[in-house]
Amino acid sequence: MINTFLKVIQLSVLAGMRGAMAPAFVSHYVAHQPAKETDSQLLHLFRSPTTANVTKVMALGEIVGDKLPQAPDRIEPAGLVGRIVSGATCGAVLSEAEREDVKLGAVLGGVGAVAGSYAFFYLRKWVHEEKGVEDVWLGFAEDLLAIALGTQTIHQD
Repeated sequence: MINTFLKVIQLSVLAGMRGAMAPAFVSHYVAHQPAKETDSQLLHLFRSPTTANVTKVMALGEIVGDKLPQAPDRIEPAGLVGRIVSGATCGAVLSEAEREDVKLGAVLGGVGAVAGSYAFFYLRKWVHEEKGVEDVWLGFAEDLLAIALGTQTIHQD
């Protein structure tokens, strides 16, 4: 149980960093697990190889979009809501896949996404302003960190 919710928290922080990347990792993870007759429609959808591929393309699009000058701040209402939905959905799906409390997974996922959104927004802003690192390079560093976090999370037992 603890291991599942640790994964949920890690992936929801990832949703705060990159809202589309967390579903890509969760879908990839659950697509490689056996289905059960009792799986919800949402878990069934995430298990689909098509969903796994579509979410990966969306994550790549987000990586590119994050580097554009007109990209909105992640803590603006629309972006933050999207990250909360991403984190909560991923938390619910991962919890169900591992036969844990889906509601608790969703709540932890939403809270983790908020925490990740604010933490990485202000960290990135601080490094840019105080250390003079260009934002585009911080974006690339954050991408690498997000990919490492997602990879490590889905491969832990």
